[in-house]
Amino acid sequence: MASLEFWTRVRAFANGKVREAWMNRYGHERRCPVCDRWTSETGGARSIRQDGDWHEIMTCDGCGGESRWDCRGMLPELALPDAPMPWEEISPEGQKAIGALIKAVRRQSTPALNREEAERA
Repeated sequence: MASLEFWTRVRAFANGKVREAWMNRYGHERRCPVCDRWTSETGGARSIRQDGDWHEIMTCDGCGGESRWDCRGMLPELALPDAPMPWEEISPEGQKAIGALIKAVRRQSTPALNREEAERA
């Protein structure tokens, strides 16, 4: 009987191959900011719809969460909440946590050559 470690490595290898094929076919990959899964892992997005000239709203096929994407750099802006909350009503700790989340997502979604610029933003 194979160990859990063996199957974990097999899954990681297979996910890498699926992701590589996905990139070859579509030219980009998105990671859902709600459930933290790549679109190649879930078989794509449930839907992607235009929101103005430079933005898209993606509905994740894995968790059903929605996120707004800036198509100029394929960066997620934030997961869309059910009820929008004005920035001023969020506590200072919450604002700090959201800022850290945005920076982390930008680092994950930005090619290595542009990471320095993203970290300064």
